[in-house]
Amino acid sequence: MSKNKLSKGQQRRVNANHQRRLKTSKEKPDYDDNLFGEPDEGIVISRFGMHADVESADGDVHRCNIRRTIRSLVTGDRVVWRPGKPAAEGVNVKGIVEAVHERTSVLTRPDFYDGVKPIAANIDQIVIVSAIFAGAVAQYYRPLPGGLRNLAD
Repeated sequence: MSKNKLSKGQQRRVNANHQRRLKTSKEKPDYDDNLFGEPDEGIVISRFGMHADVESADGDVHRCNIRRTIRSLVTGDRVVWRPGKPAAEGVNVKGIVEAVHERTSVLTRPDFYDGVKPIAANIDQIVIVSAIFAGAVAQYYRPLPGGLRNLAD
């Protein structure tokens, strides 16, 4: 089942609301919602469907719902989120992701359906670790004088 496409006017309104949420994140929210606290900055640690783990500035990790208007959210995104308050009936809303800041860098991979899919965002450094199996090297290259028998991980 495919998703319904938004019209250009709908996309324009969604983008305008998104920019407004980014600008007013430090101010009082634009609507009175007793279920959520004040907006805060955070970093996405992981994502599970329509939920994401957001690490706040003090280091606490909160499981948050993602607004339907947010198109793409990956690990490393800087977000504006609001922590949940316990409701009177005992229902605990943990938080909600309001908006996503612009990415400085994106790690992507090809996807059969969507073209290019982002995997991680705002990456400063990547470390690639590789190991060579000694038997595979011996098949294709002449052994070194010291041998590769004492090779350790």
